[in-house]
Amino acid sequence: MTTFFVPAAHDRLPHQQRSAQFTQLAKEIQLHYQEPLSLGQLADQVGYSKPYFSKSFKQHFGIGFYEYLTRERLQHALSELNTSSAKISTIALANGFTEIKSFNLAFKKHFGITPSAYQAKFSPQLKTVDVRFQQALSAEQTAAAKQELRQLLAPSSREAAVPACDDCTFKQDGLRYHQLKAELQKLLDDKK
Repeated sequence: MTTFFVPAAHDRLPHQQRSAQFTQLAKEIQLHYQEPLSLGQLADQVGYSKPYFSKSFKQHFGIGFYEYLTRERLQHALSELNTSSAKISTIALANGFTEIKSFNLAFKKHFGITPSAYQAKFSPQLKTVDVRFQQALSAEQTAAAKQELRQLLAPSSREAAVPACDDCTFKQDGLRYHQLKAELQKLLDDKK
């Protein structure tokens, strides 16, 4: 692995020099995220004590070294999950995770979903199908949709047949129904 920086002569460098070192460090982590990187190893390379390096890293980036490294790895793994149908274990190992369990836990912590559920939900096959649903409606489709909505909003004889009551069990459903009708009517009025 390449050296991240030339060790400094003094443990405490001026802010600008330290900032430049951490900017360079971020670039190096982006290049070497797949490799085994440790806080101690990087602290030794820059000539800092491990506690001072850890504190300085957190001050500069706002998160600790291992969290930063994990996020970098997850970003690349997420990209692969989006574009490939490779096994999750292959993706995890290719992106610097040494255990599938740690990858699964980190992924779930950061994205709220397991890698397998994410891959199933956002697989390349589903994305090609989903693209059709993201396209704008044609003029004919828009007109047909508006016509359907108008028919749904037209007063029906069934509405008049339901007696109004203050304490009946259908009151809440009726209120929601009329609210939905009002929202649909507003949508039709706005989009003419």
